[in-house]
Amino acid sequence: VAYMKSRDASCDNQGACAVLSKDILSELEDTAKKLCAPGKGFLAADESAGPWLRAGHEGAAKIADTAENRAAYRAMCFTTPGLSQYISGVILHWETLFQSDAAGQKMVDLITKNGMIPGI
Repeated sequence: VAYMKSRDASCDNQGACAVLSKDILSELEDTAKKLCAPGKGFLAADESAGPWLRAGHEGAAKIADTAENRAAYRAMCFTTPGLSQYISGVILHWETLFQSDAAGQKMVDLITKNGMIPGI
């Protein structure tokens, strides 16, 4: 608790914060700063599978709603060049946590390799 009192930042739940190590608190603070970086926002990719794949595309109704197609679309979105200039974090649908792209890379890894923070 003395550690928490000496910190500049406050915690609404002093008891919970007091049991976290300094390393964990530092990591949480760094993550929060990255997520709240000026000029950046979140990509809300947590929509259920079908509507997200077809949203806004006239001919997209012809695209089969399969796990492979959803993974291909998500991989395309998450690897868009320059996306991390504007996006700090990606809110994921639970399915995405277990998906890989066609080359076998996990979606979460694609996101982090492209400078964004995945979350659910």
